[in-house]
Order: sequence, then structure tokens, then C-alpha cells
Amino acid sequence: MTNTFSKLIRLQKEILSLKSLPHDFHGYLLSLFSKMYDLSQAHFLMCFESDSPFLLIDAIGLDHQEAQELIPNFDLSKNKNQIKSEYGNLDFKLYRLHALDSDLVLALSFPEDVKPESYSYIEILTQVLEQHIDYLSLLKKTDLLNAQKRLNDLIKSIEPSQEIDFIEKSCPLVSDFLNAERTTFYIYNKETNTLEDLWAEGLGRTLEINLKPGEGLVGACYAQKKPLFTNQPYQSDEFEKKIDQQSGYVTKSILVSPIFRDQEVLGVLQILNKRSQSGFDENDIQSIQIVADTLSSHISLYSMICSHFSSKIELDSILENMPDVVYKLDEEGCFTFISEEVSKWGYHKEDLLGKHYSNLLHEEDYFKVSRDHVLPNYVGVVTGDKAAPGLFDERRQGDRATKKTRVRIQPGKRKALITAMDLDNPQGSIFYTEVNAGGFWIKDHRFRQKFLGTIGIIRDITAKQVTEEKLIETQDELIQAEKFAGLGTLAAGIAHDFNNILAAINFSTDISLLLLEKEEKSPLHTNLESKLNQILENVTKASDLTSRLFSLGKSDGSKLEMTPIDDVIRDAVGIIHDQIIEKKIKLSLDLDPGIPSSRMDKSQIRDVIVNLITNSMHSMQEHCESSGDPLNEMEIKVSSSFVKRNIILKFKDTGTGIPKEILPKIFDPFFTTKDRDSRKGTGLGLAMVFSVVQNHGGKVSIDTVTQETIMNVDARFREGLKTGTTFTIKIPLEQRRVRKMEPSLQSDDNLNKSTVYIVDDEDFILDHLYSILTKEGFTRVSKFSNGASVVEAMEKAKQLPHVIFTDINMPPLDGLALAKMIYRIPKNERPLIVAVSGKLTPEYIQTFKTLGVKHFIHKPFTKEQITESLYECLSNHPGVDQHK
Repeated sequence: MTNTFSKLIRLQKEILSLKSLPHDFHGYLLSLFSKMYDLSQAHFLMCFESDSPFLLIDAIGLDHQEAQELIPNFDLSKNKNQIKSEYGNLDFKLYRLHALDSDLVLALSFPEDVKPESYSYIEILTQVLEQHIDYLSLLKKTDLLNAQKRLNDLIKSIEPSQEIDFIEKSCPLVSDFLNAERTTFYIYNKETNTLEDLWAEGLGRTLEINLKPGEGLVGACYAQKKPLFTNQPYQSDEFEKKIDQQSGYVTKSILVSPIFRDQEVLGVLQILNKRSQSGFDENDIQSIQIVADTLSSHISLYSMICSHFSSKIELDSILENMPDVVYKLDEEGCFTFISEEVSKWGYHKEDLLGKHYSNLLHEEDYFKVSRDHVLPNYVGVVTGDKAAPGLFDERRQGDRATKKTRVRIQPGKRKALITAMDLDNPQGSIFYTEVNAGGFWIKDHRFRQKFLGTIGIIRDITAKQVTEEKLIETQDELIQAEKFAGLGTLAAGIAHDFNNILAAINFSTDISLLLLEKEEKSPLHTNLESKLNQILENVTKASDLTSRLFSLGKSDGSKLEMTPIDDVIRDAVGIIHDQIIEKKIKLSLDLDPGIPSSRMDKSQIRDVIVNLITNSMHSMQEHCESSGDPLNEMEIKVSSSFVKRNIILKFKDTGTGIPKEILPKIFDPFFTTKDRDSRKGTGLGLAMVFSVVQNHGGKVSIDTVTQETIMNVDARFREGLKTGTTFTIKIPLEQRRVRKMEPSLQSDDNLNKSTVYIVDDEDFILDHLYSILTKEGFTRVSKFSNGASVVEAMEKAKQLPHVIFTDINMPPLDGLALAKMIYRIPKNERPLIVAVSGKLTPEYIQTFKTLGVKHFIHKPFTKEQITESLYECLSNHPGVDQHK
């Protein structure tokens, strides 16, 4: 074992002693594998390339033909293979080796009694070999890059017009790089059809050496347009000996390469006498090609600069003043150029140069416009020009190139650079753009098409996008408003008549309660009083129902009051708390205590919250019924926040989500996906939500994820995605002061002096109002059945009334016409009007407000509403004594 170990050490040293990559790499491997075979105690050895079909490189212990027939039976996914052969079943151990862009497999067949150390020895040697070859390859590439860098550095120190000077300075670098004695450059003269020595390192320009195309190795290189070399020039017919005869120089080895300018051969680079016994080889051919390509690029650049210098200045001026962003990507999709205009999105161009374009794009859009992610979905699909996908890293040209593809831009970290924009979304949160891009291709000096990258233009269309979205949103709102306007008109008409009926019931019940108060108390009376109070409660509930119908139109503003939104949320949650507990659904609140109070109709907002939470519960119950998930794993999250003077409410559930085909209909009145017989919904819930929020000047938005949505997402990004819906409500903060109620004027003197008119075409309403006011202590109350009789009474009266309670719809002179006539009376004498109606539409309320009317009462009314309005009017009337 000691002897084997010593051999292992020697082989390692032999591998590590390599200073450069072997010229005949495969020959070197065969020699090394033979030594490994001796070391491993193996029966047989095969080496083959792993690319399909397997290509045999060498075999030891087996006939070459036998080995070639065996290798297709190998399974490379396994480290050990048993292969049937004429020698019986052979157990092979596989070792993989990656070297110089080749994937090799070393297969060794060991005897049964082989020692385990033998496996380890081979693994160690293959790893050492692979790592050292990688090191030598990297070292070679580093040398090449260093040479390229030194050549590139020259461009900074040379004036654009001095092309010859550049070539002269390059020659010593080339000699040093290739470890040669001297480098000469021959330039082609079209006029004389000759190759003339432009620069001979070490000889200067004292000699004039001219060669014809095809003459000597230099002429052959020019004619064939490819590198050539020989290490025995005097034995080669192509070598032109007259050059040495003229210069006295002895050529031992020679390497030549064409230099191109604008796809034509500019001349030939000649490198003489490699400082090594072996001379030039194929590796030097690769090296000189890299050097020649570098020189060709710089020479072409010089030509372009010299001939188009003014055009370059003009191009720079255009790019500086162009409102669009111009960019160029390399073959890997990294920015090699981007114009200064990118600063408007929060970037310096240095932030992006050399980085992949995904750093600029919105994450979701990157997957929609990236070649690597988009094109695999189009394999085998004929798209045509119009249906072809738009790509940010485009390679196509002409009609199939990317045109007006919309892409979102992620803003950069330099917020101070971002152009201010008047957008609904936070400034600079996202930018919308259109991209036009195409592939940039050239023909190399061998006239092959070569892709150099993508050139594109990005146009900022954020303002246009926001305008389009606002237009669509406005159109949707108009359509929705038309639906609610029609429904509101219908509801108002029904509610008016219904409220009159409720008012009659309310009046009759109040009278019955008054009569009971005069009777002796008994169990029967107590029971009857309880029933009558239940009737009053039901009248209140029915009145609340008509108010909800009104909410489908526009709010009249009569119930707006300063309200903390968090109190409304907790109140709403309290209403449905028992249902949430019963269903075992988790409800979490994340409320911002710093939100200021806002002027809102708290009962309507409370109903909105109840409706949304109830809707979420039904959705999660439906999800659990279809999926089998327990309800106690379902969750509703309610949050509140305050952003830019807007109250933001979010209601997030883990239900089934809303299918895209019904999403546009969910706010339509009477639209529901639920079974009406199940009493889960009437189709008015979300319609009411939309209407109430709109009445408060707010907006409702929806973000929903269904199972179908998840299945349409790339499988790599599905993890963590869950179904569910988030309703977001945005209500602008309204902090106008609410007028404080003045103290009630309840002195007997004021009650006796205050004159009140009540006007209604329904006798029972008049009786009810008269009963409330007289019972309150007012002695000067007059009843009228229409506006005309009121006008007639005021013309005859010595003193005008202080307050008039009037219905709206009364022939022949209704409440609005009466208000217009009273509006002409001087302000210090003008009666104050309280509009009492079952049809207080927004249009009526707005018209009344323009006439100075500030008090509105919906039928059916309560005694408290009537007296409260009356006292407030009297406290603000200039003709009433304000002192008790």
C-alpha cells in the first residue's frame, strides 16, 4: 500500500507541475489514464465523452471495438454500473471529469477483492486534475484579458487621427504576449495591390518590403483571410526568404494573422520567433485571433471616429435632449449603455451599467418580457408578426422586432431625481412605459452574422396610463351611477308612500300609548303597552329599511356627524360577533389609533363593514365546503390606516376569491351568486357598499385570487399563494365643523310666544305633529293641508310664524314652491323651514339647501326628531328671545 501511495503522490506532483495547458490535451489524458490504470489495480479502463452519443477516447484491457460497443450501456446517473460482456458481468466505477469544455467519464472495472483505497485514489487524482486544468485555463484567460486590457488602455492615450501610431505601439505588446522576438505589421495598399511593411519592430522603417497577395506566408494569410503558422520556415514553400535576405534577420518560426477594418482585410500581423523550442502551436492561433479581433475593433472604431466625428457629436446632443431613454444590452442582457434620461426614474446611469436589465423592471413584468421566460411557451407556435411576444432583450429585427410593448419600471433609490407627477398613486411608486427594441447584428471578419446585443428605446407613458385608467374608472363609475340613479328614483318613490304608511302606524301607536297612560294600570294594560312599543320598534326598523333604499341613490348629508372610524368598526364587529364565534372563524383587527375623526354617516358605514365581513364569512364557508378545510383555519383581517388625508379600510379573507367573469357585476343591484332561498343574500349588500362609499366621496377596489389565478402562475412561483379577496375602501377625511346644538328654549314665555305652522296633506300626519307640539307645551300651533293655505294665512296674519314644518308633495302648492316664496321674505322676519317627507331625494335636499333650509326629517319621524329640530330653529331665529 505504501508503494501505491507513493505512486499517487508522484502522479499528483506530475499533474501540478504543469505550467500551461498541454498542446495535445487528449494525448496527455491518455498517458495519465494509463498511469491511473496501473495505480488502481483495475481489470479494464474506458474513457469516453458523456455527450450523446458517447464518444470513446481510449480503452485499456479491452479491444477498442469491444469498448465502443459497451459504452452505450452505461447509465451516467449512477456511480456504479454492471455491464454484460463476453468477459462476464463487469462492475464499473464511474468518475466524471470536466476539463476544457469537455465532460469526460472514466470507467474502471475493479476486481472483487480490490481495496477501498483504490477508489479514493482515483477520485483524488480526477479532482486534482480537474482543478488544476481549470486553474491553467483561467490563467490563460487571464493572460488574454490582460493583453486585451493593455490594448484597450492604448486607446485612451492616442489621438483618433493617429491610427498608425496605435498599430506601432501595439506591436511590442503582441510580441510580449505571445513570447516572441518581434512583430511586424503589413498594410494592404489598394493602389499598388501590395502588402507594405508599415512597422517592423526593432528595424524601424529603414527597409521597404512589399509583398503581393498570395506571396509568402504573409500574402497567403491575406488571401485566405485566416491565421497561419510554421515552425520550419526554410522548409516551407510559402515562406518568402527574400525578407530575411534583405534584413539579415533569421526567421525560426512565424505566425501571421489578418487584421480587419469594416469587414475588409486591412493588413497582416506577423509574429516572429517564439521563445520556446516547440515554437508556435494551435493555442497560439487562438491567442492571435483574440489579439487580432481586439486590434480590428479598435482600428474600426478609429475609422468611425475619424470619418463620423461630427455625427458622434450630433448623436450625443440628440441623446442628451431626447425625452426617451435609450439603452443597449449585451448578449447576456446587461446594460452596456443607457442614456442620462433614466435619472427621471431615480437612477444614475452608473447604477445600471454592467447590471442585468431585471434590476430596472417591475418583478412581474420581467417574467413577461424576458426571452428566457417567454420564448419556451412559444415552442412550436406560429405567431406571425402581430402576435409575436414583445421582449426587452429582443434579438429580432424588422417587422418582428418589439414595438410598443408596455412594461412597468421599478423606481430607483435616488428619490430626489424622480420627476414630480400629479398621480393618484404615491409619487414614483411605479412608472409605465412603452418599449421598442431590436437585435443589433453585424458580420464579423469571416462574414458570419454575430449578435452583439439589444438596442431599445423606452418611452414614459405614466401620465397616459393614469389618464386611461381614470377614464376607464370614470366610465365604470358612470355606468354604475346610472344603475343606482334609476334604482334610487324607483326606491324613493316607493319609500315615500311606504313612509307615509309607517307614519300613520307610528301616529296611531303613539295615540294608543297616550290613551293607555290615562287608564288604570293592570296586567292587561302592561301587556298591551309592551305590544305597542314593539310596534314602534318595528316601525323604526322598517324606516331604517327605507333609508337603506335611499342609500342606493345619493346621501342627503342629514346624518353626517364627527365619528372615529375605529369605533364604527368595533361597533360593526360587535353586531356580528356571535356569528363569527359560531362559525369558529378567526377575526383579527389591526386598527390605527391615530386616525382623526371624520364627518360621516356612521350607521351607513357600520352597515358597509357588516356587509363586507358577512360576505367574507359566506365566501370562506363556500371554500371550506368545496375543499374540506376546517372553518377554524379561515381568517378575516380588518385593518385601518391613514394615508394622505384618506381613511383606508382593508377587509382580507381566505375564501374562494371572485371569478374574473363575475367581477364586473358584483356591485350591480340584486346581483348575487348565492341561493336566495338560503337567505344568505338579496344582491343588495355590495350594491349598498358601493353606493355608501361613493356617497362619502370614496372608492372601493378589489384584489382577488382564485384557484384558476394560481394555476395560471408559473409553477416556480406558486408557493405561498392562497385564494382570497381583499376589499379596500378609501374615504377622504371630512372634518368640517358640525354646528353645536344651542340650549333648548323651554321657558313658558318662549313656548307661548313661538308661532309654529305645520303643513301636510295627510290629516293623520297633521294630527300627529299637532299632538307632539302641544304636548311639548307650544300653544301657538296652526295646521294647514297645503302651501296655498299657508300663504293665505301669512298674508292675513299680524305676525309671521317662526317655524314651518312642511311636507314636500302637496297639491296645489307643494313644499318646495312654498319655500321659494318664503325665501323672498327679509331674513330677519323670514320663517325657518323644516322639510318633513318620506321622499327626501338628494335633488330635493340640494334645492331646499339653496333656499336656506337646513333641517330635514324623514318620515316616519319620532317626537325627539321634531322637538330637537324645532328648538334648534328657534334658537337661531332673530325674532325669538334667546334668554330663558
